[in-house]
Amino acid sequence: METQKSGKRALRTEANRELIIKTALQLFNEKGYDKTTMADIIHASGLTNGTIYHLFGNKQSIISGIYDYYFDVELGLNENQEEKIQNPLPHIRQFLLDYEQLWMDAGWALPANTYRIYENLYFKKNTEELLLDNLSSTSKEELKQFIRAAQEYGTIRKDLDAKFIVTTIFVFGRGLLYQWSLAKGKYDLVTSSIPYWDTFLPTFLAEKETV
Repeated sequence: METQKSGKRALRTEANRELIIKTALQLFNEKGYDKTTMADIIHASGLTNGTIYHLFGNKQSIISGIYDYYFDVELGLNENQEEKIQNPLPHIRQFLLDYEQLWMDAGWALPANTYRIYENLYFKKNTEELLLDNLSSTSKEELKQFIRAAQEYGTIRKDLDAKFIVTTIFVFGRGLLYQWSLAKGKYDLVTSSIPYWDTFLPTFLAEKETV
């Protein structure tokens, strides 16, 4: 009986967490992050103060929860890996476009405030250390595994560490994402970014051996 109660409690907690995340994200896109208060989120969600503050102590932790909910996912890049690494760039590009689509689905307000997710890191590390830390997530690990496999196959250059390549790609992508967020999502991020990726990604290709 106690196990059954614990299971129901866990399901209710997860449902409340999801409700808070989706309510907050909607308010952030409507009002902006800074103009949205915890009181707004409490009122719009219909949950009690105690429930929300038990799950999320502040707006910054809600931002982190939104990131984990929407973006800490695998996108299928390593499915049929042996075939894909023979010609890796189209698959890396599609992976990045799929990742951008997740941001578009979440809305423009979130990218401008993603730095809040890692705000405490700035007090512990200098900028260079933070940049190379790669801000680990499932998606970034997925890309790193793919790039390492392509390096072993010989289609991605080996003079750069896979982690460094992933970090560089995501730093570049954050620039595209931030520009889109400044425009409040008024254009299609995925379509507009294709020419930039097609110019940038080939820099990581291994040079073909000449006979």
